[in-house]
Amino acid sequence: MIKLGDNDERFCLKQVYKMCFYVSKLYQLEILRMKCEFFKDQNGTVWFANGSQIWVRPNMVAHKATEEQSKRIRAINKAHGA
Repeated sequence: MIKLGDNDERFCLKQVYKMCFYVSKLYQLEILRMKCEFFKDQNGTVWFANGSQIWVRPNMVAHKATEEQSKRIRAINKAHGA
């Protein structure tokens, strides 16, 4: 196994942040804690292998924003007779 360098660690952290953002936007859940495993193959490519012990909570800000958007869409549709 090849040890990850500083740049690889920053890359892995950036990928984890991207995953958390995606989950937040798609499922309205905020990831509070997650253990992640990455590995680096012989070609130098870093791969996400596993996520475990994931703690989440509802993202109320995103949930409220979604509700407000739905209300606005309904109001517009009602005003235009759709």
